[in-house]
Amino acid sequence: MFKMTFYHLMRNKRTTILMILALSITLYFPLLSNALSRILYTQMMRRAEETPLIVVAKGSRFVAVLNTIYFQSETPDPLPMRVYNELRRRDNVQAIPIYNMFRARVPMHNAFESIPIVATTHDYLRFRGLTPKQGSLFFLPGEIVIGHELAEQSGLQVGDTILSEISSLINLNAIYPLSLTITGILEKSGTEDDGMIFSDLRSGWIMSGHFHGHGTPLELGENYILTAEENVATMRQNVITYTEVTEENIRSFHFHGDQEELPLTAVIVIPRDERSLVITAGRINAQDRYSAYRPSIVMEEFFGIVFAVNRIFNSYFVLVMTAVVCFISIIILLSSRLRKDEFNTIKTLGGSRFVVWKLYCCEYSMLLVSAMLLAALLTWQTLAIVKNMLM
Repeated sequence: MFKMTFYHLMRNKRTTILMILALSITLYFPLLSNALSRILYTQMMRRAEETPLIVVAKGSRFVAVLNTIYFQSETPDPLPMRVYNELRRRDNVQAIPIYNMFRARVPMHNAFESIPIVATTHDYLRFRGLTPKQGSLFFLPGEIVIGHELAEQSGLQVGDTILSEISSLINLNAIYPLSLTITGILEKSGTEDDGMIFSDLRSGWIMSGHFHGHGTPLELGENYILTAEENVATMRQNVITYTEVTEENIRSFHFHGDQEELPLTAVIVIPRDERSLVITAGRINAQDRYSAYRPSIVMEEFFGIVFAVNRIFNSYFVLVMTAVVCFISIIILLSSRLRKDEFNTIKTLGGSRFVVWKLYCCEYSMLLVSAMLLAALLTWQTLAIVKNMLM
């Protein structure tokens, strides 16, 4: 029976190939969408569960978590530095500041890609288990370390420099791009950190204009002095700020204004235990000025929406599959007329109607199995490409 069916399918190659392609494409999309959803859920939930609590300014919880944990999405509203300082003074939690506001253009695959610059402290790198594979960690403003994957794809090495993107397209004279020197390349972690750039907090504040350096009034000359008294000089607004931090000018860098108001985008909070987490989150949310979120809960809610949309697509795919089955049924009815002589011969040789049905079942079972194998292969190949691109 199998041999007869196989020879029949090989004799009608065009019809066989077209039916296998139609079935495999119909099966491919639901397989891919469900597999992608599960892989993204597993990958993203693992990182969310590793991060106990984040504190951010009032706003969208989804934007806050995506920006802080995965370094994606738009930038949330700034959070003042005093929030981090208050958390750092507590005995029952560890606080890690995050300032993910700026990006750098990095040469990759004969083009330039915009990569986030995550300004933070060494505490973040220790929290994520990130250690340098080459070189050393950042210590001074203008120094950065890059992830393993970013280094491989861009070809950047320790000692190379890149420029940050201009922070304001409205006022191009406000803040110049900052030259960033690579001091280290991190070990591979298999997480989003592999494709990121990490810097000192002061580097982020230089890019935002809160921390800057310039020459002394005597070095700059009288053209840059607005008023001068005994030991005090007021500088004009057209003083050109440094765009590169060097050994010669690093001492001139300073803050203006209240350092407690310096901006952050989030603070990652690592509590001593579950009770400390609940108390800390409750106190922050009770103040109603800032928000404390558990990333795992936010991401569960986020994926609840994703899976709901996926169920809608699955319903659509069921309708498409029903339509395909109807077309195949039409093909079976038409082919039964074309194969009338073949079936009469089988009956003449002593075959029953049941044998004819067995032939049909065997034929379309082979087509369905072939289509499922092809759809599974296409899904596997697509997932491998997506993993290489995004993960």
